[in-house]
Amino acid sequence: MAQYEVANALTLLIVGGAFSADKVEEAWNNISVLPVEYHELTDVKRVIEIALALGRQNAYGAAYLALTEMLGAELWTLDGLLYRNARGLGFAVKLIT
Repeated sequence: MAQYEVANALTLLIVGGAFSADKVEEAWNNISVLPVEYHELTDVKRVIEIALALGRQNAYGAAYLALTEMLGAELWTLDGLLYRNARGLGFAVKLIT
């Protein structure tokens, strides 16, 4: 799953003009060596509550917010709408620009 997230983030950066497509392979290689810890989705009810509070029609971003809430962490995102809505609900979130 994380591989899809990285590919999506790189795509968004390229489309937004913040990253060069010819550097994708280098970025992929650098990111792939990072130690990543995976967590199971354990509280589906909370994810759906967050998604509905955000006014989202999917639970995608809400799942990350629920995880950061559980871990006491901050969510870093490229999604401006998610950032604004999550901040409005009191979540610890940072917009990557």
